[in-house]
Amino acid sequence: MKRTLFLFLFFLNIGFSIYVGNPSEPILLKNSIIKNYNSNFSLEISYLQDYIYRSQFQDKFESLQSTPSDIKILSYLSILTLNIINRIDINILLGSSDLKVDRLIKTKNNFSYGLGLKAILFNKKDFDIGFDFKYFTSTFKPTYFVVDDEDDGTIIYDIIGSFKQRYEEYIGSLLISYKTPLLTPYIGASFIYADLTPKPSVGKIFIPEVGEYPFVTSDSKIKDNFGMVIGVSIINLNKQINLSIENRLFNQNAISATLQIRY
Repeated sequence: MKRTLFLFLFFLNIGFSIYVGNPSEPILLKNSIIKNYNSNFSLEISYLQDYIYRSQFQDKFESLQSTPSDIKILSYLSILTLNIINRIDINILLGSSDLKVDRLIKTKNNFSYGLGLKAILFNKKDFDIGFDFKYFTSTFKPTYFVVDDEDDGTIIYDIIGSFKQRYEEYIGSLLISYKTPLLTPYIGASFIYADLTPKPSVGKIFIPEVGEYPFVTSDSKIKDNFGMVIGVSIINLNKQINLSIENRLFNQNAISATLQIRY
């Protein structure tokens, strides 16, 4: 019985990226929903839903069996932000992510976390130029993968043991925005470096007629590093609440929605 293992679709090609955000975010919200005060420091809480509908990863050391794979990620995150003098935002991100690889692989929700820094570099009337940097990570514990069998068709086998994969991502962006009383559109370029490291490099699946069957994996990385970010922020008249919609292109195709509230 001949089997083709689609390990490269999962273990060598998983990855995702997190939202970038409006470069004007440090200055968009100026009033608290709790009380009015003037301060050089304030706290903001954001709620983010991020959906990556297409992204490609490849082996760090490519071979004839290396094949890029499309992945989908749905993330739900809470973001705590310390705003400093309406110029700098420091972020802590906490939440969970759900992964699909093509139509073959799906994992359970996994704990995710990250750190971020955003700053306005240049301000001229309604124009802002700023940069954003984020670090994001998660550890996935896959439960199964799909085997294509010539005789029996598609079969799902369980992964056994302590096999996990550590995902780490670094994303830097340079963006420009234009502020109006209600809308603040923005556009920019991004650079992503991301990799996925198996721990250990050898895992095991369970095949009923065979028993434990080992497989070997290797590190993988994002295929395209450079991309584009485009989005718009909607601010209430009291400048307390911000709703942002963002689309990311080229290094990944993704859309996100973020609700930001200043306390």
